[in-house]
Amino acid sequence: MDFGQTQAQWQCGSCCAAKADLLSELAGGRRRYRLDVPGRLGWLARYLKEVDANEVTVRFWQEMQVVGV
Repeated sequence: MDFGQTQAQWQCGSCCAAKADLLSELAGGRRRYRLDVPGRLGWLARYLKEVDANEVTVRFWQEMQVVGV
């Protein structure tokens, strides 16, 4: 995954096979996007990206989850 992707690429999912979903509209025109990437061994990587009203990334983080246990 290229973390230098533009917001349009992130949103439409052109950076990888999965599509990033708009998770929520936040105050002040901010938005939060989510991209889930399932692993082969039962884990799930969730990437979250928060952008301002101008679609500039203000926050980016990853959550790891074990699923199916």
